[in-house]
Amino acid sequence: VGATMPRQLITPPAVEPLTVAEAAKHVRLDETAFTPTPEAPSVALVSPAAAGSLSAGAYRYRLTFVTADGETDGGQISSVATVTNPAVNGQIRLTQIPLGGAEVTARRIYRTMAGGSSYLLVATIADNATTAYTDTIADAALGVGIPLANTTGDPELRAFIAAARDHVEQYTGRRLITQVWREDFDRFPCDRPLELLLAPVASVDQVQYVGEDGVLTTLDPAEYVVESTGLLARIRPAYGLVWPSTRDIWAAVQVTYTVGYGDTPAEVPASIRAAIKLLLGHLYANREAVITGTIASALPLAVESLLATYRIRRGT
Repeated sequence: VGATMPRQLITPPAVEPLTVAEAAKHVRLDETAFTPTPEAPSVALVSPAAAGSLSAGAYRYRLTFVTADGETDGGQISSVATVTNPAVNGQIRLTQIPLGGAEVTARRIYRTMAGGSSYLLVATIADNATTAYTDTIADAALGVGIPLANTTGDPELRAFIAAARDHVEQYTGRRLITQVWREDFDRFPCDRPLELLLAPVASVDQVQYVGEDGVLTTLDPAEYVVESTGLLARIRPAYGLVWPSTRDIWAAVQVTYTVGYGDTPAEVPASIRAAIKLLLGHLYANREAVITGTIASALPLAVESLLATYRIRRGT
């Protein structure tokens, strides 16, 4: 039988099974654990006067901070800037745009329509250094509404989410969000299928082997059959064919395949997501390697109970 070699992650999951907002809610973080919202910028009509695309009316502005985890809700509301004649003075200048902390990667500007009260996206300042902006955006060209909740989260949460997800994946033998792996074998198995160890398998993307001539060759998909239970998968030669000969080296056979429940957290089973939340809460509450005077046996039991039916156990 071809012995399996270490696996290599080719394409990591694009998102985590839990959002930062879900994680923050679970560990009951208050607003002090989030990136604070910005103060208001200074606003005034452009001087000297210049024609622009703003309609006649009163405007107010609010800003948000953007981090790797998300975006704050709207900051303080600016004073009013009023355009009376767009053909003469249809531009508004924002100055003293606040800078964020080290975690802030961008700022977003939102404003009302002329005489309105809802705040819509004007522009994104893709840095944490610029302090001035001239607004000439017509009302019809404004973007999405301002966020109603702060989704930046505690910077440590993202690392804890990834750690909890990784633990669950290692414990169950499953991969949760769509990702691509390469699994290496020292040879093709004799008269037996090639069994893939990760699950759930979505597709086998490529089978390659190093032939006796030392050339890495991609096996024609017509030469093999993928048998799948919807969870596990194995590969066998097509009817009437046999595995090709390989050079006697490590990783002579390389299988690239896609695993995971799907591209979004909603596609991950609820019990697995619940187990991740329990692990996340434990990691967030206990940040030392050793906990003195605490009985923590109930938490692992709860996690194991949630994951019991999802753990893949293979025969020996």
